[in-house]
Amino acid sequence: MRGFAPTTKSGVQLGRATTVADADRYATKGTNQWLPIEPRPILAPHRRMAMQHANWIAQARAHWKEFLPETYQRLQREGKLNEALREAADETAREMRNLTLQGRTWDEAWEMTRNEYLFPAPEESEMDEPMEPSPGYLLQRELIKIQNELNQLPPTED
Repeated sequence: MRGFAPTTKSGVQLGRATTVADADRYATKGTNQWLPIEPRPILAPHRRMAMQHANWIAQARAHWKEFLPETYQRLQREGKLNEALREAADETAREMRNLTLQGRTWDEAWEMTRNEYLFPAPEESEMDEPMEPSPGYLLQRELIKIQNELNQLPPTED
């Protein structure tokens, strides 16, 4: 297809060659038909970020409720839970943006920042007591000790 191609507001236009002859494989005897195409806009960055924030906040809410119950309940009592979750998402986004501007990939930035603001380490409750080793663990330790002793024996001659 040669010549002028009409465009739409978006500057995009698709054309197709049509032919009437069945033997005209490359449509050299036909006409060009221009198809008016207005592509759907790509999701605006601010909408994408808002959706990402909403996902992060939902994930952080579930994490905090399960692993930071004292902090979660305190913030909820004070009416500051949503604000704290939003701040955590904002700080994560800000930190990720800085890291990506420094040359990190999005995945690397996510790995580096997600546990700092959104998914902090679980709270240690005063009620948690040190666990005693299970019988299976003790047996495994004993087996390893026996294997090590056997490995240190000199080889026997058959």
